Amino acid sequence: ASAAMDTSDGLVATLDQLARINECAIRIAEPTDALLHPKVGALRETLGLPAFPFLASHHGEFELVFGVPEDALDRFTGAQRALGWVPMLVGRVEAGEGLWLGRRFVDGARIRNLLRETGGDLRTYATALIDIGFA
Repeated sequence: ASAAMDTSDGLVATLDQLARINECAIRIAEPTDALLHPKVGALRETLGLPAFPFLASHHGEFELVFGVPEDALDRFTGAQRALGWVPMLVGRVEAGEGLWLGRRFVDGARIRNLLRETGGDLRTYATALIDIGFA
């Protein structure tokens, strides 16, 4: 890995910080639904909510996001097969800056600061995440 960070502040905040620190663009290429645990996906469907708030919110989960340089992908793929490990592909690092969900720019700074901006009120915070409007 050439860069890594835990997702305790949420996947969106983590990817935004990695993009800023490494002065690059990160594009989430996978459908947001595919990035959710199946139980979370089922809850999302039951509630009729988009996947984005579940990826953007603070949740205390400690997954690891990491980048693998293209010239190391073959070695990485071989190692993951040997270990029987199947990491989830989230997206790609590109020239540019910021975090992108498909072709849409994600204001990661706003997402990272949203809990504080809503005064820590969880209902207001959740509503604000939903209102951001990413499907």
